[in-house]
Amino acid sequence: MGDPAGNHHPAGKVGIVVSKVGSDLPEGEFLAAAGQKGIWRQVLGPGRYRLNPYGYRIDLIDAISIPSGTSAWSRACPGARPRRASSPAPGTRGCARTCCQPGLYYVNPKELRVDVLEIG
Repeated sequence: MGDPAGNHHPAGKVGIVVSKVGSDLPEGEFLAAAGQKGIWRQVLGPGRYRLNPYGYRIDLIDAISIPSGTSAWSRACPGARPRRASSPAPGTRGCARTCCQPGLYYVNPKELRVDVLEIG
């Protein structure tokens, strides 16, 4: 899990930050914005970060890898359900309008669910 302070993130890993400090989240919210306690919406990609381990916990998980011969659709987790059956607006729950092409994606699994599908 990186160095003892949890500040180094290797390639292929995503850092999910949980803030232990800040104001409480508003009712019905579960992803934190700047200055709030909870799981950050933004993830940390590979690199070094200066976060105090007493104020922040960093959970390292694998980045989403979409191999050649496959594609993927992402589904937003937070927010209200879309009103129509079509693609949802940003910040609402449901399937995204576009698909993800093969590659490595650093996404927050608390915000987006990615389903990899074979297309070949």
